Amino acid sequence: MNRLEDVKTSFGALFFVANRLETLIDRYLAKYHLTTKQFFLSLVLIQNQKPALTLGQVSRLMGTTRQNVKQLALKLEKRGFCKITPDLEDKRILRLSITKKNSDFWNQIDEENVKFLNTVFQDMDDEILEYLAKGLKSLFQTIEKMEEADASLKL
Repeated sequence: MNRLEDVKTSFGALFFVANRLETLIDRYLAKYHLTTKQFFLSLVLIQNQKPALTLGQVSRLMGTTRQNVKQLALKLEKRGFCKITPDLEDKRILRLSITKKNSDFWNQIDEENVKFLNTVFQDMDDEILEYLAKGLKSLFQTIEKMEEADASLKL
């Protein structure tokens, strides 16, 4: 194949894989009454605990709108998995933080999650997985540059 064909194939494959993976993860998390997007929000909050992130910061990290993040956060808050609190200095700003219940939950199922992840990537040897990680990191950096260059793409 030539480069343009590889680019087109890869571009389409990213959407295909993302949709299939989200469906697979949704089915996996259904027993816990969680969705892939709720899992992703929990992950972002776990990795960025101090200080608690604003709704806008979380939306940028997740690549979605503040409204979508707020809806996800409200659902998690009802289950005791996150806290939505006004900023101390500016009450219009909402901050999101994880709860102990959230941390305890993910710690309890960590071994099961590792098995799931290993199953997803079981047919990739270490070299292919390393190339995939490097390629995705490069693509992510390119997307960030494109977003910075075109303010109209802000989410």
